[in-house]
Amino acid sequence: MNDRIREILSNYDGESPGVRTNLARMLNHGTLSGTGRMVILPVDQGFEHGPARSFAPNPPAYDPLYHFQLAIDAGCNAYAAPLGFLEAGAARFAGEIPLILKLNNHDVLHDEPDPVSVQTASVEDALRLGCCAIGYTIYPGSSHAGRMYEQLRQLVEEGKRAGLAVVVWSYPRGSQLSKEGETAIDVIAYGAQIAAQLGAHVIKVKLPGANVEQDAARKVYDKERVPIATLAERVRHVVQSAFDGRRIVIFSGGGKADDPVLLDDQQRAVRRQRQAVRHLQTARDRDHLIGAAVALRVEDREHLAVPGRDVDPGAAVGDQQRARAWHLGELLDRETWRQVQMGERRVGRVRRRRQLAGTEQQHQGRRQPAADAGRGSLASAAWWAWASSHRSASRMMTTRLSAGSCCGRSATSSDPTIATGASRRPLPGVGCGLA
Repeated sequence: MNDRIREILSNYDGESPGVRTNLARMLNHGTLSGTGRMVILPVDQGFEHGPARSFAPNPPAYDPLYHFQLAIDAGCNAYAAPLGFLEAGAARFAGEIPLILKLNNHDVLHDEPDPVSVQTASVEDALRLGCCAIGYTIYPGSSHAGRMYEQLRQLVEEGKRAGLAVVVWSYPRGSQLSKEGETAIDVIAYGAQIAAQLGAHVIKVKLPGANVEQDAARKVYDKERVPIATLAERVRHVVQSAFDGRRIVIFSGGGKADDPVLLDDQQRAVRRQRQAVRHLQTARDRDHLIGAAVALRVEDREHLAVPGRDVDPGAAVGDQQRARAWHLGELLDRETWRQVQMGERRVGRVRRRRQLAGTEQQHQGRRQPAADAGRGSLASAAWWAWASSHRSASRMMTTRLSAGSCCGRSATSSDPTIATGASRRPLPGVGCGLA
C-alpha cells in the first residue's frame, strides 16, 4: 500500500479495521490501483429503468455475467449491482473484483413525484456474496426522505458492525424541487452533506449545475461570493461539502452519449480539483512527459497515465503505470504525440533486438537512471530507452491528479458512473472516488 492510499484511509480513522480494509481493497484494485482514484461500474438500470431501455441496444448485457466481465476487463475498482445480478455471478467471479451490493431499488412502473425506494437485500446477503461494501440510494427532497434516512442509518450500523464499507447514491428528487433544481449546486452539495452525515464512506452524486435552487441559499452564495462559476469550482464545492474532502466523492457520468463526447468538459473539470479535481500546473520537461507516455503506451495502448502529485515523472511511471489518467489527445499536441509514437516504435525495436539476443532479463537488472531506479518493469525499460535517446528543454502543461471523483459517459447506459453494461470499449481512467 502506498502513501496516497494511507492518506485517504487516514480520513476514516474512526472506522473499524474491517471497514478500512474493504476501502483499501477497492482503492487498490483495477487499472487505477494505488492512484487514489476510483471507478465503479454500477448496473442497476434493469431494475431502475427496465430491461429493454437498459440492455436492448446491446443484447449481451441482458446476461448478468456480462457485467462482471466488463468490470474486470475495464479495470474498474469495484462492481455494484442488485441482489439478483450479484447472485448470478458472485461464485464464478469470486475474488476477481470487489463487489458492492445495492440494498434498495426503485422502479418506474409507478412514477410518483416523490420517489421512495424499497429494501431489496440485506447486510447478510452482502456477507454471503463476499462483498466489500453495501450500497443504498437516497432521494433528498422527496416527501419520503425521512423514511429512507432512517432505513439507511440502520443499515449503516449493521454494515459497519460487519466491517463493510458503505456507498451512498444521493440523488435529490421530489415534488418541491424543480427539474433543474435536482442538479442545482446548492442541492447537490446538500445531498453530499446528508450522505456524509448518515455515515457514508463513498458518496455518489450528479455533476452540479450553475443554478441555485433555494432562495435562502442563493443569498449566502452571493454574500460570501462562493466560487461556482465553472464546473471545476462547483465540483470542488461539492467535495468540500463532504467533510472538506474527507469522504470519497464520485460523480455520475450523466445520461448516455456517443463516443465523441466521452471526454467532455465534465470529465476535465472533475480531474482538476484536489480530491475531486486539481488545477493545471507547469509540467516537467517535455521529454520526461514523452518518456512517461512511451512507457505506458507500451503496456496500455489506449491511454496515458500522466505523472501526478509532486513526484518525478519517471517515478510515476513505476508507481502508476496501470493508471489511465487522461486521453492522449487531450494532453499532447500533435507534434508531441508524433514523438510519443516514434518513441514507442523505437522501444519496440529495442525490445525485439534484446529478445533475439536473449538479453532481455539481463538488461532489466541493469542500473537505471535515478528517475526509475529499482523499477525493472517493462515501463521503466521503455522509459530508459526513450530518455537516453532524447532530451528537450521545452515545457508544456500537465495535470496534477489526486483522489477525487469519477466521471464518465457510456454509449448505452442511462446513468453510468464511468461505464455501464452496454459498452465493451476500454474506458478512459479518471479520478477517484475522486475522493
